[in-house]
Amino acid sequence: MFKNDVFELIRQSAYHYGVPKLAAKMGLAPGTLYNKLNNDEGCSHHKLTLQDFIAILGITGDTAALQGLAGLFDHAVFPLPQMEQMGDDALLDMVNQVYVQGGRAHTVMAEALADGQVSEEEYSAYDLECRQWVAAIVALRRRFKNMVVIVHERRSA
Repeated sequence: MFKNDVFELIRQSAYHYGVPKLAAKMGLAPGTLYNKLNNDEGCSHHKLTLQDFIAILGITGDTAALQGLAGLFDHAVFPLPQMEQMGDDALLDMVNQVYVQGGRAHTVMAEALADGQVSEEEYSAYDLECRQWVAAIVALRRRFKNMVVIVHERRSA
């Protein structure tokens, strides 16, 4: 993943959403947003800012560019479930999901290694399963953190 790939991902997100509709929500003229999304070195007047990047992600809901940016630095982005509506009984389901995702990752890896060679497609499938596995672990960790009870100690005088 290269810097230009991240710009291409944000551009694709904007075009898929609809540049005129997106520009209106961002308070920009459509032509200005088209220029900002043009990653050509010759276009020096209008540049995509961090504020633009955040607005595009927030409005479109497409996090591909965020994932690409994180990947540029060997990091990953995982969506987290909304914990407010989740009861304590969901904790067991989340634990089970961690094991299910781990099993899927191992299965894809075993299938990829069956012929002694790993193709790009096999690696991509394995990478996706691993990211989903880690996402399940992160979600479980967050749910468990939300269960922490703050205990106030009373001191006797």
